[in-house]
Amino acid sequence: MKITNLSKTYRPKKSLPVQALKNANFCLADCGMVFFLGKSGSGKSTLLNVLSGLDKADNGSSIEVSGKDLCKLTKSELDDYRNTCCGFVFQEYNLISELNVEENIALAIQLQGQKETNNNVKEVLTKVGLDGYEKRKVTELSGGQKQRIAIARALIKDPDIIFADEPTGALDKSNGDNVMSLLKELSKDKLVIVVSHDKEYAATYGDRIIELEDGVIINDSASDTPCNSENASHKQWNKSKLPLKPALKIGCSNFKRHPIRLIITLIMSVITFSLFGLSINISMMNPYKSFINAVYEKNLEYTAIYKYQEVENSNTGTFDQLIGGDKFVYNELCLSKSDINLLQNKYDLQLNLICSAYIDSFQNSIAATVKQLNKIIPISSDHLSLFADGFMYMSLSECRNMNFEITGRLPENENEIAINECMLNTFSVAGIKENGQTYPINSAGDIIGHSISVLVNTFTNGKPMPNNGKFGDSDIKTIVGVVDTGCDKKCSESHPQSSSIMYAENYHEKIFISENCFDEWSYILCNITPNKSNFKSFANFVFDYNNNNNVFRFSNSIMTDGNMEINAFYRSIDYINMDKNLYTYIGIILLIVSFVFMINFVATSIFGQTKQIGIITSLGANFRQQCKIYLYSSFIIAVVVYLLSIIFTAVGSVLYNNYIVDFSNVSFDLLKFNPALIIILFAIDFTAIILGCILPLKRLRKMSSVEIINKGAIK
Repeated sequence: MKITNLSKTYRPKKSLPVQALKNANFCLADCGMVFFLGKSGSGKSTLLNVLSGLDKADNGSSIEVSGKDLCKLTKSELDDYRNTCCGFVFQEYNLISELNVEENIALAIQLQGQKETNNNVKEVLTKVGLDGYEKRKVTELSGGQKQRIAIARALIKDPDIIFADEPTGALDKSNGDNVMSLLKELSKDKLVIVVSHDKEYAATYGDRIIELEDGVIINDSASDTPCNSENASHKQWNKSKLPLKPALKIGCSNFKRHPIRLIITLIMSVITFSLFGLSINISMMNPYKSFINAVYEKNLEYTAIYKYQEVENSNTGTFDQLIGGDKFVYNELCLSKSDINLLQNKYDLQLNLICSAYIDSFQNSIAATVKQLNKIIPISSDHLSLFADGFMYMSLSECRNMNFEITGRLPENENEIAINECMLNTFSVAGIKENGQTYPINSAGDIIGHSISVLVNTFTNGKPMPNNGKFGDSDIKTIVGVVDTGCDKKCSESHPQSSSIMYAENYHEKIFISENCFDEWSYILCNITPNKSNFKSFANFVFDYNNNNNVFRFSNSIMTDGNMEINAFYRSIDYINMDKNLYTYIGIILLIVSFVFMINFVATSIFGQTKQIGIITSLGANFRQQCKIYLYSSFIIAVVVYLLSIIFTAVGSVLYNNYIVDFSNVSFDLLKFNPALIIILFAIDFTAIILGCILPLKRLRKMSSVEIINKGAIK
């Protein structure tokens, strides 16, 4: 080792610079025991630190080892130098208390990428006189034993140089003698550099004594030692590597020391991440997509489309407006032929036209008495209809698409109608009354050609009545066909039995009419195409349509409660949109809180292990291995938080969905757990963990190894 113009100046932030070493020049042999002597502040420990790569010398200095100048090396290269060439024996031992004797010793060789064996450890323990101490905790050892373990740790990787900083400073005379004798023995084939203030030890054991005062060498017992740098070995320096097991054990040690803080952090992290996940899930909720999925999950055959006019609602609260509440009320309108053509051009299946009305079409034409019907209805296997809930236009091709069977034909003008099988079943009980005569009805063919009176009641509850209807208060219409829609008694049990019957959106209990009977229609029924993407495209058009505040809205049985409230789905959207905006704000806040909370926890844990980081750095662990140690252990925390957050987010989503569904009276799930949350929560959780590890380690990386150790010792 050749030292040239070696200087070191400390520059404290709040005081004047201090020059600890001043232009030192000397050479050290490859073996022997060299003592650096001097009073406190003389620069002897600083000299050891810069020679060992624990600290950097000033510019212009040179420390040549194995053909390399330590003063020109990067931090990573100095790590390799310490990992390969240097062994350390500190005054404070600097053992890792979480590791037992064997693990402390093995750490030095593991960092070199070698696999330790019991024989390796046992051999060095025998050399230091502690055979059989492999499984002992270092906290159970005496000071002299700890120092011997430190020597064994230095010795196991067969270093070129052993640096001992006040190795007997914390020992009594007997243990001090033992340690010095051991180091003297090692100096036969290694260079052993000892920093001490004890001249007696130096005189007894030293092969060479270098005395310092105020950073200057004032005496050197072998100043004529030749520099053999040209003959120095140029062995390859090893980059540090550390297996998973010791890395985890070291990294997790701080969590074990602070179990209460760990538990509180886990609980708070899970709560904040779960609430964030739920907020994001709600903010990403798409009720329109939920509707489309529900249509196919429930195998619906059709859905209804209404037309409304948006009118600004002056009663919308300020807070509701702030978070995106609906500012409109909706007045129902009829659909014109241009509306129907517009919708038909966007859809590949027939749109069926509906005029809602309460039709007393049977009272004057049914031959059976009320007593007869009440007796037969409970025991009949067929559905008997006593009324109609509207008119309907359906094309022949659409009837065939729906697998409807037609006896006779569909109406071709406003004077003709077709009835369904439910009405036919009612007439079959006792016949049909026409012009004072009663005619028996035994089959669908028997009723074709007969006429019935159609008494249409006007709409109630503010519902609009289509214009230009070809039906008066009581019109006589000829039956030209019977359409079997597949309605049986079981199916009829789901039909509404209240005054809201006029708004029932189905094919059943409608009277079939021709297309030209009305210029406007109450709503349309569209058959659900088997092609989901086609229906999705059509549905999105309906959802997005707005022409001078005129909008279309879907309605069917999956949107309604028991009272057939056709606006339940859109009422839920109003609440959902407010919740989405509100939870977006909440989610942003929770993201910041959870992110900062996790980073702070990990960073605090790492700063709590500052001395430990300094120790493993002095042993040669580079930045990558340091990150590995603390990332691995932090990943365990991250995985626990992540998995629990996913579970609680999923549970919270179910609870929220049940709440909004019950509140809105819809009969399908509006919110489901979004798989994207798996990626989002993973990315945020693990990004926080990575930043929580890297940021403090980067900060510590700016310090020298000895500064890190000293900083940890102060803590």
